[in-house]
Amino acid sequence: MVHGEANRLLLLGPCAALVFGALTSCGNDDEEQAAVEAAYCDAWSETRAAFEGFREIDLLEGGLGGVREQITTLQASLDALRTSSEELLAPEAAAVRTSLDDLVTTLTSTDLPIDRREEVRAASDAVGAAWDDLLAEADADCG
Repeated sequence: MVHGEANRLLLLGPCAALVFGALTSCGNDDEEQAAVEAAYCDAWSETRAAFEGFREIDLLEGGLGGVREQITTLQASLDALRTSSEELLAPEAAAVRTSLDDLVTTLTSTDLPIDRREEVRAASDAVGAAWDDLLAEADADCG
């Protein structure tokens, strides 16, 4: 009988180690998840700030150079957001990025008429719509 108890103790040792290891890894998973969420919300905050800068562009004062600079900043923040969100916002961030690329093409295309107001307005509206979709998704996560 003593021999059977010794075998049970030998079997319980590794089981206890597995349970303890699982509990410890859960703690690490929580810390890792918190770090991921913090990085995601930081990237979201930077993206919001970059978009506010984009909205405040004065085409007459800044010209196309100012627009390009702000769009480059916004595109970089969108890329960081897509990376940090672990693909949660990838479709929405990609849609904003695509609409920005289309706006740049509209602003710089030589194939468009001299008066581009309608084309620029449509491209700007597309950026706004894509931004609203991203805003709804990310604000739900980060507030």
